[in-house]
Amino acid sequence: MSVIKVIIVQKNLSEPISSDQRNKIVKERADFLILPRYYPSFKGKDPVYEKEHLDAVLEVSEYHKGIVLGGSYFRKSEGAVLESAPLVKDVNLVDYSNVKNSVKSSVSDIDNGEYIYILNGIRFGVFIGEDFNNEAFFSELAKEKIELLFHIHSVILGKNDFSDYKQDLEKYAQISGKFGLNIIRCCGFGKFDGKEYSGRSLYSSPQGIKWKLGENENNSELIKTLNVSLSDRIPG
Repeated sequence: MSVIKVIIVQKNLSEPISSDQRNKIVKERADFLILPRYYPSFKGKDPVYEKEHLDAVLEVSEYHKGIVLGGSYFRKSEGAVLESAPLVKDVNLVDYSNVKNSVKSSVSDIDNGEYIYILNGIRFGVFIGEDFNNEAFFSELAKEKIELLFHIHSVILGKNDFSDYKQDLEKYAQISGKFGLNIIRCCGFGKFDGKEYSGRSLYSSPQGIKWKLGENENNSELIKTLNVSLSDRIPG
């Protein structure tokens, strides 16, 4: 059994990390830091092909000495446009985790890459957005005995936002129990590409929901550190 530390950074999608938030991240010394989907969106006007998005994530890695996951942005790859979440360590891009069916791509059946990784001796999965709704992916995680899943997400704000969030909690708890997963979801809030998003981050373990936001915290910036217990760790 090992315990890892994970920092959830729930952010306004159009605001950079503040100096106070940076200092808190440095102090925590966590193994992982996860950023929300579509973050950062404050660099430039066009969300597609912006090199500055990756530069902003690499900047986080300058002071967070663990692994940085996310946020996400759109990039060209072999003639298609993919939504990708960078995986960064020591100010270097290690890999991309890609949305499996990119809404920006005209090629619906393109193979958009892996979603199971091994870094720092820890095996984990990464899902982005609606990939979470494909149960076949969970079966693959269970087959590979993966215990840790990061969900990089941002939820569209609805009229029944908190009611929908409570249904989400039930769904995540059920999946965690069924597949033996610690699921950490990081969401951003604010506007992106003409849509309004709600910050509904959470942590679900095989024993149930371990941490969740309150009803009025969907528009709150927060740095939340979680201690996650894993039984399966590869010697680093």
